[in-house]
Amino acid sequence: CVSFSSSVSSLPIEVQTSIEEFRKHTTSWIAEAFALAQKDGSIRVTRSPEAEAATAFALLEGAQIAAHAARDVTIFDLAVGHLVETPEKVH
Repeated sequence: CVSFSSSVSSLPIEVQTSIEEFRKHTTSWIAEAFALAQKDGSIRVTRSPEAEAATAFALLEGAQIAAHAARDVTIFDLAVGHLVETPEKVH
């Protein structure tokens, strides 16, 4: 989806619509995960879950582009590792 997103305006409208729907669905799912984690205390969300989700999704996309450009997957791992680490319970 990242490569399509970077050239979305050159794609057929049906593909543009599919990309938009995918992005909305994915950020909504991420926001729900942030909201649940905030509620159960497993993470501390400093902004709204929706804002955190938008930030996380942009980070994932940017990390994927950077890793692809450098042909080095460790760049992706370094950039997003904190998103998948098991956090300590926040009190």
